[in-house]
Amino acid sequence: VRQGSPSAPLLYLISLQPFLTMIEDDEEMCGVRIPGPGGRGRSEVRHSSYADDVGLYLRGYADLAPVHRIITTFELASGASTNWGKTVGLRLGSLRGVECSGGVLGAVPPALHTIKWKDVDSDDAERYLGIWFGSEDAVKDVWRAKINARVVTRLEHANLAGRPRTSTGRNAVIKNLTFGIATFYVMNQLPSNLDELTAEWIATFNAFYDSTEAGATRAAAGAPTRAPPVLIKHLTTHHDHADGGTRALDVRSMIKSLRLTWLRRLCDGAPAPWKDLVLSAMGDAYPLGQGERLLAYAHPRCPAHRGPPDWGASS
Repeated sequence: VRQGSPSAPLLYLISLQPFLTMIEDDEEMCGVRIPGPGGRGRSEVRHSSYADDVGLYLRGYADLAPVHRIITTFELASGASTNWGKTVGLRLGSLRGVECSGGVLGAVPPALHTIKWKDVDSDDAERYLGIWFGSEDAVKDVWRAKINARVVTRLEHANLAGRPRTSTGRNAVIKNLTFGIATFYVMNQLPSNLDELTAEWIATFNAFYDSTEAGATRAAAGAPTRAPPVLIKHLTTHHDHADGGTRALDVRSMIKSLRLTWLRRLCDGAPAPWKDLVLSAMGDAYPLGQGERLLAYAHPRCPAHRGPPDWGASS
């Protein structure tokens, strides 16, 4: 199949789906127990897949044996191969700190001995589908070293390539070329230092927006510079043109709006295990069905919306 062929995704799905079905139907393997549909009861999740990224959820090391058997069958049928040396296992719950060694190692197929195991809250952060797993400090460090550094580097490249002369051009650089890097991450993760990073992004964006050609020339020559003149208050620049603004990016409001899209996803009616986890947590925090009612009032289109409760009805 040629690269870019429209048939490639369908052919890949045809080859991958039998593997996922074998994982779901295997009687020897045990997945992870999670809340059932709507946050009620219990169900079992064994895998998650997005494009060519597949994650397996196992109850213990003993479940690696049936996984190896299924993957071997899949490799023989598809011609694919698994690089176990690059495979990472994250230990959750009671398995944290339990090493795959001794008697436990004897139940694991030899080919899987090279899997790198670490606790989900270890100091060495690991990424899966763009989300970083690790201790609080590890996640903070990786956000600063990777995500924040990419934002700053992209803005520096924009300076070297030639700063736009108009406010519209500078807004486009900030919104699309720089903050666009962080869009996915701020939607899907909330590190404890996000407020600190947000303040740094705002200061960096404001400096880029307010800078002048003369100041940039002096800075490039190593000469001392002073703060650029601010012709419009930054709070005003966020407004529309009719209100005297330039439709500049309001970073804090943008982050909040991106995160609020999860409320729409939660209420779109499509089943997903993560929704069951959220609804179960809401049920624990707000008993007697109050969690669903709060969600329905916050988002009227939510399928859980049943209208105002009839306080006069008998129980």
